[in-house]
Amino acid sequence: MLEKTLEKLGLSEKEARVYLALLGIGQATVQQIAKKAGVVRPTTYVILETLSKKGLATTVEKNGKVYFAAESPEQLQQFLKQQEQEISTKVEELKRAMPELVSIFALSGDRPTMRFYEGKDGVAASDDDAYRSLKPSEQIYAFSPADEMERVYPGAFTVGSERRLAYDIWTNVIYSSKAKLPYMNSEKLKRRARYIPIKRFNFGAIVTVVPGRRVQITALRERIFAVVIEDPTVANTFKAIWDIMWQTAEE
Repeated sequence: MLEKTLEKLGLSEKEARVYLALLGIGQATVQQIAKKAGVVRPTTYVILETLSKKGLATTVEKNGKVYFAAESPEQLQQFLKQQEQEISTKVEELKRAMPELVSIFALSGDRPTMRFYEGKDGVAASDDDAYRSLKPSEQIYAFSPADEMERVYPGAFTVGSERRLAYDIWTNVIYSSKAKLPYMNSEKLKRRARYIPIKRFNFGAIVTVVPGRRVQITALRERIFAVVIEDPTVANTFKAIWDIMWQTAEE
């Protein structure tokens, strides 16, 4: 619809309706335009003033009465150019202000950053963020409910993560399952693993740790989502818990 197109160009819903009404009826009074556009008269008058400022409407006086008319649709191109200029100006203003804004943020003290990702695609995007942030010598440490992983991601452990392998990253996994899985340790898949029986400890979610940087908790049961906490203290605390459990898990 033309109304939606005009909204994408930067007009509000009601501005688009009034502009299209003007195009359709030519010169008209506020009352006529309001009826055609389906917008109340006081609001229509305000919108016409706004459209006039944007160069999309004009006024004509006849016999002491004010009529409004639409400017040519070609004027929309000029409207877009004006928007581009305004955005360009705002970008330059932000560039000038950015050093001071960053300085204020830095002085306010360290704070954890939290992000939420929904669905398999969202979790994959979060994983990629972690992989891109790692140096070649760095590794990932994880707790994993293996049975749940196989249910949601069939072949997750036999094939491995193509994205992780593409980044050449090793992962160290403590996994829980009903039975020990002989294929978990794999040089080819760059994975070291130890086992905890599910009756001893049943992981409810995947927990992935990048020491000194971030923790990702991924839920797989009712719905799939991930919560990422970026904070050195939190990440190192989870890594310490991982170290203790690694020592007691079965090779």
